[in-house]
Amino acid sequence: MINDNNEMELLIRRTARYSIIFLTVAMVAIVYFGMTRVIEISGIAQDDVNGSEPRDSATTAYEKQNMLIFDTSSEYTDYLGIPLPEGTNADDVSIENHYMDHQLYIRVNCEDTEFYRNNALTGNREGIKEGSFEETETGVDLKFEVDNVYEYKTVLENNGLYISFYSPRELYDRIIVIDPACGGNDTGVSNKVVVSEGSGEESLYEKDVNLRVARRLKEMLDDTQIKAYYTRMDDVNPSIDSRVELGNTIRADAYIRIEVDKKEDSSLYGVTCRYNDEYFIPGFGNVQLADIIEKDVVTAVKGRALGLVPYAEEDQTLMRSTIPSCTVMVGCISNKQEAILLSRDDYIDKIAQGIFNGIAAIYEQK
Repeated sequence: MINDNNEMELLIRRTARYSIIFLTVAMVAIVYFGMTRVIEISGIAQDDVNGSEPRDSATTAYEKQNMLIFDTSSEYTDYLGIPLPEGTNADDVSIENHYMDHQLYIRVNCEDTEFYRNNALTGNREGIKEGSFEETETGVDLKFEVDNVYEYKTVLENNGLYISFYSPRELYDRIIVIDPACGGNDTGVSNKVVVSEGSGEESLYEKDVNLRVARRLKEMLDDTQIKAYYTRMDDVNPSIDSRVELGNTIRADAYIRIEVDKKEDSSLYGVTCRYNDEYFIPGFGNVQLADIIEKDVVTAVKGRALGLVPYAEEDQTLMRSTIPSCTVMVGCISNKQEAILLSRDDYIDKIAQGIFNGIAAIYEQK
C-alpha cells in the first residue's frame, strides 16, 4: 500500500513538472512569434503612374527641410529598412508606385508626425536618389526619387517596413506598354457629336477617347499574366521623352500607342496602324505588331481597315522606340457617324477588346 502511494505521488510530481515545462515552452513560442511576425504588404498601387503634369525634378526648399535620414554605417542588405512609429500595422501603410515620375510613395498613418526627423532608414539605398517626408492629415508621406522603373516587394516585421527593389524583367516574363496619346492641355483632334437623343452637340476630344480605351484595356489585362505599364491613367500629358523611355528602359515586348484619326475627307472612316518602317527588328518587329493590332481591332469593332502606314516625322514615339512599336488610330473623329461611335461606352469596349486580342496574339507568335 505504501509503495502504491509512493508511486502515485511520484506520478503526480512528474505530471506537474512536465506541465510546467510545456507551458513555459508554449509561452516562449507565443512571445517569439508575436515579436517576429512577418506580414507581406501586397496591396501596392502599381498603376498610379503619375498624378500630375511633369514637374521640375529639383528638390523644393520645403523638401530639403524634411529630408529622410539614411544610416550609411548600417549593415548592407538586399532591402531598404524603414522604421515605423510604435503600433503601426499593415493597415496603416499604403504604397504607390509612380513609375512614370520615377517616384515611390509610402503613406504611414500615425500620430507621431515628427518620427522621421530622428529615426534613420537602413540597408540598401541603391537606386534611391533622395527621400523626403511630409506631414499629412492622417500621418506622414514618405517620397523617394528613384533612378529607374522598379517593382517592389514589401514585408512588415518588428515595427519596420522592408522593401526590395526589382527591375520589371526580374519579376515578369510578359511586359507591354500602353500609351494613350495627348492629355492635359493637349486635347488632340476633336469634333462635335450628339451624345444622347434630345441633347445638343457636345465636343468629343481625342484625349478622352484614348484614355477611356486604355482604362478599359487595363481592366482586361489586370486579369492576365501580362504586366502592362501605362504612360498615363489620368488627364495629364507626360513628355514624349518619358513616354518613349518607359518602353525602352524596361525592354517591353511591345509598345502600343492609342490615337484617334482626323481626315480632311469626312467621308473616310476606319482603323489605321502606323509603324516605323526604317527601324528593323529581327523576328517580331514593328510591321508584324501593327498588322496584328489593326486586324484584331477591325475584327472586334466589325469595322474597316484603312491599312498600315509608315510613321511620319511627327511620330516621335515611333521614331525613337527601340522595341516593337505601333500607333493604332482607332477611328476617324472627322466622320460624324464614327465620332458618335467613339463617344459610346460599348464601342470603347470593342476597341479595347480588339487591342487585348492583338496583345494575346503577339505572345502566340513569339
